[in-house]
Order: sequence, then C-alpha cells, then structure tokens
Amino acid sequence: MSFENFFSKDSPDKKHIPLMPVVTLTADDQWHDLVALLLEHSIDCIEITLRTPFGLPSIEKIRQRYPQCWVGAGTVRTPEQASAAAKAGAQFLVSPGWEENLEDAVQKTQLPWMPGIATVTELMNCLQHGWHYLKFFPAEFSGGTNALKAFSSVCPEAHFCPTGGIGLNQIAHYLSIPEVFAVGSSGLVPVEALKQNNWQDIVKAIQQWKLAVQVS
Repeated sequence: MSFENFFSKDSPDKKHIPLMPVVTLTADDQWHDLVALLLEHSIDCIEITLRTPFGLPSIEKIRQRYPQCWVGAGTVRTPEQASAAAKAGAQFLVSPGWEENLEDAVQKTQLPWMPGIATVTELMNCLQHGWHYLKFFPAEFSGGTNALKAFSSVCPEAHFCPTGGIGLNQIAHYLSIPEVFAVGSSGLVPVEALKQNNWQDIVKAIQQWKLAVQVS
C-alpha cells in the first residue's frame, strides 16, 4: 500500500477519510480502545509517534488486533528507529525531515516514507531523491496554505500532508488545495484527553474533525 493508493480520490474501492491522526501514546494499554474508536468513526489510518516507549509495542499490537487499520510510525528520526518500526510491523514511516542516513535505512525497509519539508529547498531535495508524498511540517508555522500553494506552483508533482498547528477552522482551506492528499493532526486525539483516558472528549474531537472534512 502507498499513500497514493490509500488516499486516492478516484479509487473504485473504499474511499478513505483524508485525515491522519498523529498520536503519542502515554500508556501501554491505550492503543486498543483508541483504534476501536477511530475505526468506529471510519478513520482507518493512524500515525503512532515514536516519542514515547509505548509507540513500537503498540504498533505491533495494532497490526495483530486490527489488520483493517493502516498504521504507521511517526517522528522517525534515526536509521535505528526506521528499522525497529519496520520490525514492529509499521506499514509506513513519517519523519519531520529528510536525512541521508535515515533515507538509506528507510529504503531497506521498502516501506512508504513521508519525509518532512518546510522550504522550497527541502522540497526540491526530496523530489530529487524520488520522494513525492511529503509531510509539510510545521504547517501553520511555515506559511500555511499560502506556502503550499506556492510550492505547488513550482513543483506540481509533489503531494502533501500538512501537519503542525492545524485547527478545525483551517482544514477546509488545506483540503481545497489539489496537491493535499490528507491532513495530519494531534487534534483528532487530544493529548490531555488521551492522558486521562477521556474517551468522551476524544469522540467529540473525532466527530468535529470528520464534520470539518465533510464541510470542505
């Protein structure tokens, strides 16, 4: 599976909601209820960051328990993390930036990779190395939709998943850009709500984000 195939708007099969929850788990038992909630609301893609020690084991458990969920590892910054994520069963990798040694390790995993970019120079570098599906990060602090429109005008072959500082009011503006294939955000699963296992607030957030996508 690739980002292009999963989020394709022209797929004759199931069309996936163009949202990628960016989740940092704070306990080893949160993954089960969280993924069940996301799937219940038709969100079947999740990025589990490697910012805590709960990331890798949770990815492995999600793959075993919920094979219908496309799960990837986020905040992949080192070759060792890329290899460990692949071993845990991650189906894609997301990084905040591009780095040569990291790229070499990612290529060995043969997994789809979304390196992060914030400037035209970084964009051109990724394209030169064959990476066309990119994380625009941190989106709201790097020019937002105006920057993406400028990037797309000079590099129309690039596709973006903006992440970082994006709120409900910005979703429609990002998704209106043809080169944006999905929007990533921790807002779908609020960090404080997750720490407290406040599933009611998490459900509310998921519903609000889904509604914002439908409106767009």
